[in-house]
Amino acid sequence: MGKLSYVIKRARKMDYRAMLKTADMLHKKTGKSRIWLMADMAKCAAKYNAGYVDYKIAEMYRLNDAQRATQITRGISNNIVARMNDKKFWHFFDNKTEFNQLFHEQVKREWLNFSTATEEQFAEFVQGRGDIICKPIDGSSGQGILKCTPEDYRDVHALYARLKAAGIGIVEDKVIQHETIAALCPTSVNTIRVATLLGVRRGAFNASSDTFSLDVIGRQGHGAYPDLCIDPIAVGAQVITALQQLVSREVAPQDSAVVTIGTIHGGVRSNIIAPDVKMTGTIRTVDPRVREHLFEAIPRVARLTAEALRACAGVEIREGTPALVNDVGMFDRLVAVAERVVGKDRIVAFENCSMGGEDFAFFTERVPGVMFRLGVGFRDKDNAPLHSSCFKVDESAFAYGVAALAGLALDVCR
Repeated sequence: MGKLSYVIKRARKMDYRAMLKTADMLHKKTGKSRIWLMADMAKCAAKYNAGYVDYKIAEMYRLNDAQRATQITRGISNNIVARMNDKKFWHFFDNKTEFNQLFHEQVKREWLNFSTATEEQFAEFVQGRGDIICKPIDGSSGQGILKCTPEDYRDVHALYARLKAAGIGIVEDKVIQHETIAALCPTSVNTIRVATLLGVRRGAFNASSDTFSLDVIGRQGHGAYPDLCIDPIAVGAQVITALQQLVSREVAPQDSAVVTIGTIHGGVRSNIIAPDVKMTGTIRTVDPRVREHLFEAIPRVARLTAEALRACAGVEIREGTPALVNDVGMFDRLVAVAERVVGKDRIVAFENCSMGGEDFAFFTERVPGVMFRLGVGFRDKDNAPLHSSCFKVDESAFAYGVAALAGLALDVCR
C-alpha cells in the first residue's frame, strides 16, 4: 500500500469525535490550542500509526519527533502481531466470541454470546449474578464497554434493549483481580506484558543500580604556583583510586560489586588550578548488605582522602533499582516450560549474575517473578554490544521468546 493510500485509509478510520474530546481534555491540561492538538494527533496517526489513545497515554504532545519514533503505538503493535502470527488465526484475536470459545478452558469465567442471545437467555444468565461486563465483539482499549450491576437487572427487558442499542456483542462475569497482581496495581485489572529472554539464572539475575555525584573542593590559583593552591583535580584522582580499593578490600571476594566513575569535570584553562571538580558514578551490587555498606563507605573514603590532601569532598547517593532476584518456583516452572516449547538445547544457564540494572526488579520485590533473556545475536555476523549505535537484532529469534512466554502464561493459568 502506497503512503498516500495509507494516509487516506487512516483518515477514513479516525474517530474525530473522540479526537475532539481528547483535544479538549489535553487543552485544559496543557494550555495548547485545540486546533494544534487535533493537527498533531492527525500527524502522529499518519507518521507513527498512533491513535488518540496512544497520543494521550504516551503524552506524545510533549515529545519531539525522535522520541515519538521510539513509541510502540497500538498500530505498530498490531503490525508486529500480524507479522509474527499466521494470518489464518488473526480472527481469533479480533473476535471476542471466537476467542472465548477457543480458549474456554483458560478464560475461566462465565460468558454469553449476547449478539445471538434471546431476551430469555439473557435473563437466565443474569439471574442471581453479580456485576457483569458488556463488550462489543471487536472493540479494544476499553472502548464501548459497559458495566452492569444487579440493580440494572430489575428491568431485564429495558437492559436488554439498551445493550442491543449499544452494539454489545458479549457479556461476561467481572474479572476479579488476582491478589498477586493486585499487589502491583490494586485499582485496576491489569494486562501483563512481559519482554522475554531465553537465557536463565536461578536467584539473583541483575544487580541493583544506584548513582552518585561527588564534588571535590580545593583552592583556585595559578598553575605555576601549586604550593599556594589546593588542586582538586589531583585530589580527585586520588579519590578515584581510593574508591576502587573499596571493592577489592572491603567487599568479600565471593560477593559482586562495581563502583565506576563515569564523568569528571573540572578546570577552564590549562594554566589555572580549578576551584573544584565534579564527578558522577554508578554503584552495582547484588547483596543488599553490600549495597548498604557501599552507601556508607563511598562518602567516608571520599571525605577522608580529600581531607588528607587539604581538600573537602561531598557525596550524594541516589538510590535506583534494587537487585533483581528470580523466584525459585517461577524459575523452575520457566525452565520446564522452555524445555518443552523451544527445546533444551536452546536454553543457556548463566553462571554469574549480570551487573546491569533492571527496573523489573520493582515487580519481583512485591510478587514472585522471573526474568530471562532472548539471544538475538547473528551467528554469521559481528554483533555490537548494548548501548551501541550499531546494535542490531536478529528478529527470527522473536518466535522462541513468544513461544516461551505463551507457554509460561498458560502453565501459570492452569
